[in-house]
Amino acid sequence: MIFGEQLALTVGRCIRDLELIATVYDPPDIANRIEFLPLR
Repeated sequence: MIFGEQLALTVGRCIRDLELIATVYDPPDIANRIEFLPLR
């Protein structure tokens, strides 16, 4: 699950963060986790 506070994020920032997650993690590495956006 990926969570981002709606008032704190822009669409562009969400896309960049999701792209980073997709690039860095393999599916088994991110399974059963909660990630909060934006990444800092």
